[in-house]
Amino acid sequence: MSDDRYIKMVEAYECEGYNYSKACKLAYEQFTGNSHERIFSEEEEEKMLAELEAKKESTKTNEKK
Repeated sequence: MSDDRYIKMVEAYECEGYNYSKACKLAYEQFTGNSHERIFSEEEEEKMLAELEAKKESTKTNEKK
């Protein structure tokens, strides 16, 4: 499991309204395959990760100005 991807998934779950503890549990289950059902499809997961990365890059760009 990539630590960076895990952290981004936790952030994505928090954006969906889950508290930190639940977000961590859901992200862990998502990566280990231990959940009975995926909350996000692989396509949705990739889209969320891309959006978070774009937001992160935008923030870095704005901080440099």
